[in-house]
Amino acid sequence: MSRIVYRIVLTNPPSAEDFKSYRELGKTAHRTNSDTERMMSGLSVYLSLGYARRMGKRFPWKGNCFVAELELSDDRDFTLEQTGENPKHYTLWCSGDVALASLRRVVSVKEDVEDV
Repeated sequence: MSRIVYRIVLTNPPSAEDFKSYRELGKTAHRTNSDTERMMSGLSVYLSLGYARRMGKRFPWKGNCFVAELELSDDRDFTLEQTGENPKHYTLWCSGDVALASLRRVVSVKEDVEDV
């Protein structure tokens, strides 16, 4: 069985940079605790295309960003877990290669598309 998740990305098509964790990008957290440190080693994703698009629109510093739809199959090495205070936020731990290989489609946060 596969799992569909949605990641906000800056480029279309997404680059390897779009699938790097904050830790891999050398970013630091505003507040530090064990949960935050753990989340920084993964990728922020959502289970709904509509919600991912809304979140992408909330961050004007990202400009005209996109949402990458990833289909994660059971034969791929990944871990997915709901994390943080937002019940719609999940963290995906996998390699960038797995994320890129799981890419199904990319939509602009500005496009009027429906969840599938």
